[in-house]
Amino acid sequence: MAKIGRNELCPCGSGKKYKNCHGALAVPRVAQPPRQQIRFTKAEVGPIPPEMARKLAEQQRRDQEFTRQFGHVRPPTAIEINGYKLVTAGGDFVWQRADQAKYFTDILLTFYQNVFGREWTEAEYAKPRGERHPVVELRYKALSHAYQHERTEKGIYLPHLTGPMQAYLAFAYDLWIVNDTARLDKRLIERLKNQDQFHGGRHELFVEATCIRAGFEIERENEADGSTRHAEFTATHRFTKQKVSVEAKSKHRPGVMGQPGQRQKDGEFSMPVGSLLNDAIDKRPAHPLVVFLDLNLPATIAAPLLSMNPPHPHIHKTMDRIRKRNGGKDPISLLVATNHPEHYLGNEEFATTHQILSLLTNASDTPQIMQETLQSIHMAATKYGQIPQHFEESSR
Repeated sequence: MAKIGRNELCPCGSGKKYKNCHGALAVPRVAQPPRQQIRFTKAEVGPIPPEMARKLAEQQRRDQEFTRQFGHVRPPTAIEINGYKLVTAGGDFVWQRADQAKYFTDILLTFYQNVFGREWTEAEYAKPRGERHPVVELRYKALSHAYQHERTEKGIYLPHLTGPMQAYLAFAYDLWIVNDTARLDKRLIERLKNQDQFHGGRHELFVEATCIRAGFEIERENEADGSTRHAEFTATHRFTKQKVSVEAKSKHRPGVMGQPGQRQKDGEFSMPVGSLLNDAIDKRPAHPLVVFLDLNLPATIAAPLLSMNPPHPHIHKTMDRIRKRNGGKDPISLLVATNHPEHYLGNEEFATTHQILSLLTNASDTPQIMQETLQSIHMAATKYGQIPQHFEESSR
């Protein structure tokens, strides 16, 4: 798959430059002010034909079902021209041979290369196995497993979903979501490309994609302003209009997700996370604080921490210490503790479900509209790894 340059010839065969042909169909990267709409009364328009009413109702049901499954994101939309499938992506198109892009996941298998660049990708593939970037390693393991299985009559591989396959596809879809809103900035891309910073960048990408799924508009903090510390970003809910400050914190562990050192044994994993939470609090954000905390543990170790109600004593004690440190108040409005353990699994092991625990503090004192806003974040976080398979086909 390759990204089409605006001044290259359009792959549809029209002979025009891409920017003057199908490139003109791309969604603009910068939000434009809404156009003035002319509204007609029902009497002027006349009755809607029954067939049209049925189609509109069906489309509304499909839209509602898509949102229920995947959140407030756009369905992947494609146009098929001259044997190529062109898919809208963040105000542009990516394209791939139609017979190699039957499903949206086929596009995701190579999408990160468009974002990270050809030079970076080729440099990583030139490295020996074991030294490559975690994304490249996960993709290699995922495809190696898929290619061990026979194709169906339609030429499709049907392997079971492994840990590396789930980890790669979930990353690629989060990357797609953030890119599709034209909010994937250079700073985050560089963090993701840097092996030492990848784990933190990956968690930040998940957090931003989750907020988009929940229906938030993202506004990045001004990192050039050195007079104060900043949260990751400010998020404004499109429906409740509630603003929150969002912080992403992740527990780095040796030997996994690009970190140097030897992977710890099951009894060696450290649990304290208070310093990470205190660092988020010390930024003194302007709005109610939402902290996403990635535990980065094998599934069996994280399960007792995130599956108890009331919360595990370790989490309860941590939150109690934070409360005492802040004069008896809860400085974190919502703590979303997650664990995505796929990268701990072997090449053939079945993917495990993600683990999540959300704690809403001072619920009795929190206004109803704020509770609804925070609840939307929790629900969006549960959609991690849910990826649409089919394209919404556009007319030419």
